[in-house]
Amino acid sequence: MSVVAFERKQDAAGWTEAELNTVMAALRTTLAEPVVLQAKAAISPKGPLMARMVVLWCAILSSIQQKFEPLLVEGGEVLVQVAPQLAAFA
Repeated sequence: MSVVAFERKQDAAGWTEAELNTVMAALRTTLAEPVVLQAKAAISPKGPLMARMVVLWCAILSSIQQKFEPLLVEGGEVLVQVAPQLAAFA
């Protein structure tokens, strides 16, 4: 992680062009590191394995959602039918 020493007076009304250029230069160097790491990870032999793991994870989530969604919908329907009777007790 890169840290850039930068001080600015609190009472300054606006940003000067030099200050903005300093901030932008710091952002460029900070953002360049993760992009390089992601590119290396995509090229590495572990890339296809990670892609398979992501697809597997999405498939598992989708199947769980498909199995439990009817239960949640039915639960809501039961609540709609029972709610007036529960309100009578309140």
